[in-house]
Amino acid sequence: MELAYLYTKQRESFGRYCDFRNVDAKVLESIPCTDALENDYVRRRPMVTRLDTTPHMSEHEVNTERLVTKHSSMRHVEGGWPKDVDPAEQSDVQRFRKKAEKDDDYKQAVKCLGPVVDRALKQNNTINIYQDYFAHMGEAATTEQPSAKGLAVFRDPEPVKRTVSQIDWHPESPQKMAACYCILNFQDPKFASARLPANSYIWDVLNPNTPETTLKPASPLVCMRYNPKSVDQLVAGSYNGLISFFDLRKSGAAPAETSIIEHSHHDPVYDVFWISSKTGNQCCSVSTDGWMLWWDIRHLAQPTHKLLLTDKDGLAFGGSSMEYNTEAGPTKYLVGTEQGQCLV
Repeated sequence: MELAYLYTKQRESFGRYCDFRNVDAKVLESIPCTDALENDYVRRRPMVTRLDTTPHMSEHEVNTERLVTKHSSMRHVEGGWPKDVDPAEQSDVQRFRKKAEKDDDYKQAVKCLGPVVDRALKQNNTINIYQDYFAHMGEAATTEQPSAKGLAVFRDPEPVKRTVSQIDWHPESPQKMAACYCILNFQDPKFASARLPANSYIWDVLNPNTPETTLKPASPLVCMRYNPKSVDQLVAGSYNGLISFFDLRKSGAAPAETSIIEHSHHDPVYDVFWISSKTGNQCCSVSTDGWMLWWDIRHLAQPTHKLLLTDKDGLAFGGSSMEYNTEAGPTKYLVGTEQGQCLV
């Protein structure tokens, strides 16, 4: 049922001015008091309410961007030398010193620094700056036994079990290392297998599952070294006596240069080292055939120098290891032999 009421008003009734007048008050409705509804009234019981005036707070957490840090260092051995002077070359150092000592400014500087050095020496003689004040105290006893924790295991991807003959850390990155894999047992039955792998690998410490770079020489590598002056270059010695040069900047896993077998070692190359040179391209290798060979990686057709390891009676020694350090002298080599002797 629809209820509707239509109210019609003429246009002249719209928009008229309201005229208010004062009139006398009159009662429109009066409801007197009565007791008839008193029994229906229900008195409300007291109620307890709690109010909290503490302001409402909200908590929000954010995480800032991670700050990536890295460690850097610099090795300072002796003085500050010009770019054209190699401190490892004695001839360059002596030539530069002679030129500097003839300079008048050098003489004046020594004259001015003389009293300062003399005063410092007198102070050091008066006070023993090297005195050990705690010499009478014994070492603190520790209950912990020395131990080492393995962080990662780098397994040879090849199914044939091979020996890790040498490991060399990257000179600039502590997260990379080069590992040589070879079977050093003479006439091992595994050599008869046509599937004997010759690969060696460069590993990343943070990823021990897969090698970062695979090196594929013609013969298994026994030793390998990074070039300290050019970290993208490696020199390696093979089981068949060859010297191989790898350049990681070039694509491919094969060596960039390899020596000729007629002018190489006739036994496995047990150690190889980069030696001090102006160009940084020279290296030295040692083998159990008794020869030390010096190489220039730009021309590996034949060695630049040869040296037969012999004693006073002319008996040849087989070189099994070698150590080279420029601090001991750029022309000094320490060679360990199969006969148990060390040669300098």
